Amino acid sequence: MPEGPRLVDMLELSKRYFCHPKMGGSHSIKKVLDSIWSEASELWSHPWFRQYYKAGENGEPIDPYQTLVRAETTNLLAETSEDDGEGGGVTNGVGAMRAYQDLIYGTKRGNEAHREQLAIDLYRYCGLDTAAMVMIWKYWLTPRT
Repeated sequence: MPEGPRLVDMLELSKRYFCHPKMGGSHSIKKVLDSIWSEASELWSHPWFRQYYKAGENGEPIDPYQTLVRAETTNLLAETSEDDGEGGGVTNGVGAMRAYQDLIYGTKRGNEAHREQLAIDLYRYCGLDTAAMVMIWKYWLTPRT
């Protein structure tokens, strides 16, 4: 992607200047965010991002994308392919594509409650993707000792 004076490709910045063992060689937004999240305690309490903070059983922060998993899959969604296999909700790009496809072309596209739940799941996933870019940028700009 060509960069202009007001556009920066964060993927290229990550490839050139950022490496973390938790990334496993990937520079996807999900891997980069997960790699910084456990160290970025200043983000956990930030008003924009605190909704994504949850501690696991070991007390360590869990991957913010796992906060998008619904506690229970509703009966309306249990038989569809919009779920990405993580227990309900959209937690990755493939799940988002499936949910959108189901929203538009799925057998339950006429069921308003089903469509509303898919729209909520997609909204939450896209919101976290957008917030992830800001979180990563803020992390990169914060001096570390």
